Amino acid sequence: MVIVGDGSRLALELARRAPAALYPNPLGRTSEAPTFHVTSGRPVVVLDGPSFEDALAPLEHLLGHRVHDGLLVIVPCDEEQAPRVPLLAGGYPKSSILVLSLPSAARPVEAPDALLPFALLGRAPAGVFPEEDALRRAGLVSGPIEGEVVCLAGEAARRASIERASDEQIVAAAIDRRRALTTILELRGEPLEGLAPRSARELVDPWSLIRRGIALSPTAVEWLVARAEALLPTSGDDAATILELLARDDAQRGEHARAVTRLREAEQRARDPAQRSRLQVALGVVTGDDEWFRAAVELAPDRPNVVRRWARTLDLHDRAEEALERLAEQKGDSPAGTAATQMLAAAIARSREEPERAIALAERAARERMAIGDVRGSLRSQQLVMTLLIEGDRRDEARRLAGACAALAETIGDGATIGYARWVLGALADIDADPHAALAHYRAAIEGYEADGAPVPDRLLEALRPRAHDLGDPTPERDRVRLSVIPQR
Repeated sequence: MVIVGDGSRLALELARRAPAALYPNPLGRTSEAPTFHVTSGRPVVVLDGPSFEDALAPLEHLLGHRVHDGLLVIVPCDEEQAPRVPLLAGGYPKSSILVLSLPSAARPVEAPDALLPFALLGRAPAGVFPEEDALRRAGLVSGPIEGEVVCLAGEAARRASIERASDEQIVAAAIDRRRALTTILELRGEPLEGLAPRSARELVDPWSLIRRGIALSPTAVEWLVARAEALLPTSGDDAATILELLARDDAQRGEHARAVTRLREAEQRARDPAQRSRLQVALGVVTGDDEWFRAAVELAPDRPNVVRRWARTLDLHDRAEEALERLAEQKGDSPAGTAATQMLAAAIARSREEPERAIALAERAARERMAIGDVRGSLRSQQLVMTLLIEGDRRDEARRLAGACAALAETIGDGATIGYARWVLGALADIDADPHAALAHYRAAIEGYEADGAPVPDRLLEALRPRAHDLGDPTPERDRVRLSVIPQR
């Protein structure tokens, strides 16, 4: 949920009413996803803070992990930041993001000259600027948090402070030139020559800003790329970072041969194992050579996610999909890794409207997981097959698979699969005008979800409500409605 306007109080109230809630510290350094043990209702995570970037830092991590089926993530922000939330959420479907706009009373913007360095940096080391105490008393900056002071002024005040300042004042206030340059690019749109990076560590990656929803003009992109080129001869150990940035620019311009040359040199110079693995995956994506993937897997076994991250970085989505499909065809050393790749390839095939290929890949993943004794993982893969069969109106096959999965899940006590499979069987019984069988399946589904400590989906509870028209003969329209209650995997 995105709350546009003065939404912090509403977010806090929603959090108070939730069975469990979390307000992450915007300056916290933890990367662990929270855990919620909630059997009813929806847990809430509120991503709020004076710095939009810091507040939303946990978003991708939250959405990339199965924290809780009913998790509600609330983001209070202003009108200018709201369109960026779907971009920052990665591949999360926009249709699942609710935007709520609140009316806000016009208030005068308080932006004294002393606010400039904090407006530029978002946060600054405590005790560096003499005006800090006065700004704290005015409520415009925080007290020290882990040795840093956070700007509490809103976006309008930060913008007013920066727009009023001269270029010389901005350069003088920019003790962190990289962060200050990022703010100028975000709020002014064009670079400031006085903030030109003097080292690789001060360089701003234009494609990272664009992925975060910060619109850059072609002039700004060219300026940043030119500064990277100028820094390369003296970059030393940071050369790999600059070469990777330049390779992304080459790829954006369609100069893939040049991108490969840069990536090869960057991979040779990289000292950090994670960066080296990422560059090897990039070379696999760009060249189509699976040897690079095999080298990368030794450093990063989580190869599907590595490919996705690089695809997002390089904006070579089609090539990444081809790479994932090639990987899915291979019999790797790790059956679990092969199955994970096959499931990702199945999702790609489904999005391309290739259901038969998606079913085949998901079925293979299920067999791989069963072969290594991962029965629960195998059942999860078969849930996707069930959904694809339903989407293809192959009800008899879906019924047989759901029955087999329910029986196996009941044997091993897998409540989540019991819930899903029984839900499917109940919906299919509904279509066959067998309300008694449907009711029995729905109740078994609820028991399955509750046994796993998972919230019972509202649509499943809705399916239990008695309906007078259930006594009538089936119709195509009623079949469509009944199938719509089946959860999509």
